[in-house]
Amino acid sequence: MPRPTPSRAPRPGARTLALAGVLLILFLAGCAPSVPPPTTGTGPAADPSSSLRRVPVLSTVGGVLDMGRQSFEAGRHAVAGARFEAVLAREPHEPLATIYLGLCRWFAGHPEETAALWEAYPDDRLPGFAAALRTEAASLALLADRLRARGLVRAAFQGAQEPLVPGLALLARPRLEGPDVPGAGRALHLLLHQGLAGLDAPRLVPYGLARALAAEAGLDHPRGADAEDALLLAQLTGAQYAISCTLAPAPGAPGTVRTRLTVQSAEDPAQRLLRLGAAAEEAASAAADARRVLADLDQDLALTAFGLRYFEAEKRMGELLARRKALEARILELNRQRRLDEVPAALRRLERHERTFAAAQQELRELEQATVGLAAHIFAHDAEALARRDDELRAARPALEARATELRQRADIARAEALRRWPPGGRSAGFDLPAAELTRWPALAVRAAGALLDGRPLPGTLPPAFGPDADLDGLLALDRALAAREAGDQSAARELLARARALAPRPPALPAPDFDPAAQADLSAQAIAELYVQRLTRALEAARGGGGGS
Repeated sequence: MPRPTPSRAPRPGARTLALAGVLLILFLAGCAPSVPPPTTGTGPAADPSSSLRRVPVLSTVGGVLDMGRQSFEAGRHAVAGARFEAVLAREPHEPLATIYLGLCRWFAGHPEETAALWEAYPDDRLPGFAAALRTEAASLALLADRLRARGLVRAAFQGAQEPLVPGLALLARPRLEGPDVPGAGRALHLLLHQGLAGLDAPRLVPYGLARALAAEAGLDHPRGADAEDALLLAQLTGAQYAISCTLAPAPGAPGTVRTRLTVQSAEDPAQRLLRLGAAAEEAASAAADARRVLADLDQDLALTAFGLRYFEAEKRMGELLARRKALEARILELNRQRRLDEVPAALRRLERHERTFAAAQQELRELEQATVGLAAHIFAHDAEALARRDDELRAARPALEARATELRQRADIARAEALRRWPPGGRSAGFDLPAAELTRWPALAVRAAGALLDGRPLPGTLPPAFGPDADLDGLLALDRALAAREAGDQSAARELLARARALAPRPPALPAPDFDPAAQADLSAQAIAELYVQRLTRALEAARGGGGGS
């Protein structure tokens, strides 16, 4: 059978070819995977333009969502995150993009960004869904702490030591001894942590990580941690200091609680000496360098000042020459007009001027002789440029002087700290407090810890004065609320936290009622992703089904 002869199509014009080329480029762009741009913001619209440029122009929001979900399910969280950012740049409150972008940021190791994104979802759109986002953000924050703690414990069992973080301190849960001490260890731990976190130093291991680490290491005793437990936990995190405290009945003082607060150095003494010695040498060397730069700057200032003096003398000579010519012309004019009675006074003025001129001329000669070796420096500028240079040098000098002083002080502090030995059991301080006034304990403990760490009370913000309703019952309610939070009874925790609001106006967020950090920490990354996607999509469907927003 003969083949049909194809008909000859008309030749496309230039405009048609150009349009076809554009469509081909757009089609290829839709097939190629997008690369997430580097972003530093925490919101969905941190840099919308960079995300949008990497998304096919002709794609719909639904298409980009589908591509993002495919990338997410394949474990390509960075690529998926860029696509969900692009969706939220177009539709800021798109629920699915909000869910998935939060999970992308969590898997990137930024649970705080997940919390910021999900907590910002407006309540007036889908109230039930917004509440679920906040709850699951709290769950994921606790899960991140548990996974981090598990990794630290496993590394320690394998002989891997966490590198030291100078200035970092771990605060262990207070240990309660004796039946007469009110059982408020969890509450005191939270309040003391918040108080110390408000100081300029030290930096604390985050509260959630410290609690997760104690649980993962098997050191979460019902009565609290002792000094040995605190030291072990600090070493697991690479903290330089371990802070522990014990509350027990004061001997011979019924109804009074005695606190012994201990700060230990978790750093090996020999390593500490080497580190501080190296830090002192480094700071001293940097201080010497800064002093040399300062000396060079002062030399430049001296040369600049000399140059300005030369230019000023030269300018003054010009003015004096002009003045002399004016006086000579005045005398000639007086003689021409036969006003001879005024000539003697004019001659005296010229004579005085000649003495001034001679002195200025002598000064200029001396300056000219002194500029033989400095001519290149001075005459590379004109007077105006040299004045600007002088202003710049004088403006830069205070900062450089302050930097040199700071470095010298840092070297002195490092040397002094190297000579300051830490006893094997650490340094301790104590104070007594009536049990009925235990709400004052965090402020006193903050001051005691600051004195032990730095030899004096540290600057910063101490816990605020408690309100009139912050009594011992409120402290016990806060403790029971934290216990209920750990046990998963979030309804009771919420009610008890409301009663303790005077003590803890910003308590820890509450996770989902069935949240089990130990069980979820055993899941694979894929299983964790599937779990939270399912939970939040169900919450979204329930919110939409209940008419709770658009």
